[in-house]
Amino acid sequence: MRVAISADRFLCLRDHTLGIFVAQRPQLPGLALLVSLALPTFAPITGAFGQTLIQVAQESAPGAGDFDCNILGVIRAWETTDTAAAFYNYGGSNDVSCGLNWSYGPLQDTSHLLFADTADGLSLVVIHDAPNVNNGGGSATMRVDVVGSATPVSRTVEDDPSDTYSGDPGSSVFTADNVWLNRNTDGYVLSGFSGQWAAYVEFTETLEGLLGWEAWSQDSGWIPLQLEAGRRVRLAAIPPAPLSTLLALYTFNDRTYHDISGSNHHAYWPTQSSTPPVFVGGHDQFGVMLDATSWLAVDLSIQPSRQPVLTMGGWARPSAATGVHALISHNDGNAQRHVGIDDRGQEDGWDCNAGQGGGPTGNGRVEGLPATANEWQFVAAVYDDSAETVRLHVDGAEITGPGDPGDGTRRRTLIGNNPDNTNHTFLGVVDDVFIIAEALSTERLNEIRTGDYHKVPTCATVFRHPRCATTCSNVGIGFSVDAGGSGTLTYQWQLEAQPGVWVTLGNDPTPLPGGGSAFAIPPAAESTSIGVIGRTGSFGVRCVVENACGSVNSFPATLTVRSAPPGDLNCDGLVNNFDISPFVLALSDPAAYATEFPACDYLNADINCDTRVNNFDIDPFVELLSGG
Repeated sequence: MRVAISADRFLCLRDHTLGIFVAQRPQLPGLALLVSLALPTFAPITGAFGQTLIQVAQESAPGAGDFDCNILGVIRAWETTDTAAAFYNYGGSNDVSCGLNWSYGPLQDTSHLLFADTADGLSLVVIHDAPNVNNGGGSATMRVDVVGSATPVSRTVEDDPSDTYSGDPGSSVFTADNVWLNRNTDGYVLSGFSGQWAAYVEFTETLEGLLGWEAWSQDSGWIPLQLEAGRRVRLAAIPPAPLSTLLALYTFNDRTYHDISGSNHHAYWPTQSSTPPVFVGGHDQFGVMLDATSWLAVDLSIQPSRQPVLTMGGWARPSAATGVHALISHNDGNAQRHVGIDDRGQEDGWDCNAGQGGGPTGNGRVEGLPATANEWQFVAAVYDDSAETVRLHVDGAEITGPGDPGDGTRRRTLIGNNPDNTNHTFLGVVDDVFIIAEALSTERLNEIRTGDYHKVPTCATVFRHPRCATTCSNVGIGFSVDAGGSGTLTYQWQLEAQPGVWVTLGNDPTPLPGGGSAFAIPPAAESTSIGVIGRTGSFGVRCVVENACGSVNSFPATLTVRSAPPGDLNCDGLVNNFDISPFVLALSDPAAYATEFPACDYLNADINCDTRVNNFDIDPFVELLSGG
């Protein structure tokens, strides 16, 4: 059965979210080397999730090749004993369409990338559009370049066989020229990826009938991709790791509805919500204003069979303390997990659902903690299916009762409304909304309440990864991460001096294998300045974040180190008075400089090596001319 909201979900995303975007280390004498990859040690979520992880990156422009500077996240492969053809199920929806149907897709007017561990090996599945909807048809030409697979890759599905494909089994390049009619799909499957492989996927020429491009994970997370001809996506194998218990975290601080937890359960506003929630001042930086016409949806099932233990909550400033107003809801009639304001029970104020016969009085609710209009309140509902208990927490006060909400069929969760009754909208502002697959203790909830969103995850989690940077030899440049976790976090910055060889940095220059040395000042903080001495080239930079739960690595960023700029702005091999006019031109009109001196590097005018050409380079340039 198709999910009726899938087309709505995509349309709102396209209109209002896309484009607003986002272990013990061995010590060797004289060198602090980390050769192996330190993996996060999260408690696993119950459920049949695949263990194969794929990193997703997309270059900033066609041909840019800057994938390491644009890592978007990680997706998880489906697991199946079926062949790739049986998994894709060509003809399963109609005679000429993909029959694969996961909980939230495929989506109309969208091209999908996903992976599955099948009987044919790890398989890349491409599905254009959705079947049995008035999609208008479309066409797309794609190319996939395969690098480093230990076993031959071959095409195992063609949707449909009358389209044009190239690439024999074992080839490194595969192309597909697909044309599909209204109410149909097209696509293909490549199977047999293994080892340390990478695949570069792009739309090449024809592109009609598609409005979005997404990479999907089996745990219902999804990563939006920029739909632009020639702008490649890199898909790469990474070592397996357990799922984080943090399912979603929405801080709204970047003025998007993105999930910053790394699980990619991004929120969106469905078309039933006629206007997008507005970003306003929140409890911590920004929040979103919700009302009768504005709420958010998340493609995430939180029913007990998927998440037997669960805590959901956040900060809320209700504009009304009476009435019926859902804060977070997965309501499916009598089978539901739900927290909000409700004055229909025995007690007014905040309540959460406990299932039929649940709650302290048997009325199906844990209720009675007061709601205060126009004041910020920290609210959470804690579900423990094995203990059959439900706990309501508001501003440090708690009520616990027996509860077994039971399973339902609801596939998405709403923030600010009730999926079983969309008249129960929340009125007010919400911030730092979270869903975590743990029955958090009172102590942990108070840690979050008295801290901020950084304390939501139990284990160390990186929210924002370091960005690529360029500097000169001997000159440091800033890197930073935003990370969270319970208790005390520690940070350690590392540099990849050679492929796979990570050097732990200190305040003093640390020798690098291959020559030169590097430093990080400070070496054990969220923000640092990293420099390389006596060596140029490109290096990986990452931060290892650790708490009592274990350690996790940030995504690596690329540090490009170039030789100190000579100030030779006319490219005659000398630095003298003849460089003054070109220097002034580079400073005042970079485009004109590039036209007049096409063979020269504009950054030769960056004399102070801060990666910018501006007035701060004037004095160093004068000193350079005078021999200083």
